[in-house]
Amino acid sequence: MLFDNSTYFFNTWPAYFWCLVLPGYMCNAGDIPFKYSLVVVSIGGLLWEVLQWINIIEVKGWSVVAGERPKDISILRSQQMYFVNCPLHGVAFYSGSVSAYKIIMVKRYVLLRSNS
Repeated sequence: MLFDNSTYFFNTWPAYFWCLVLPGYMCNAGDIPFKYSLVVVSIGGLLWEVLQWINIIEVKGWSVVAGERPKDISILRSQQMYFVNCPLHGVAFYSGSVSAYKIIMVKRYVLLRSNS
């Protein structure tokens, strides 16, 4: 859980790109901004599906509750929650950064006043 929480900073911004920026660009420009090789995309897609399948099997093994493994739909729902929570993570980063800045500046102000 701790590792998952520490990766939000890196995982939040790509969700905006894939869900807002890229579709908006493709609709407005009428073009795909990437150039693909059919062989690379086919092999890469197959490899991606195999790795995702292995990952799902691994996660199911970790999350045994009451002797029963989770259903595939529960894993799908957790992936969907990533996109639902994305705006919340962005707001949390902003408010946390503002709070941290205020704490640092108040501490600096108090130290400067105590030294003078």
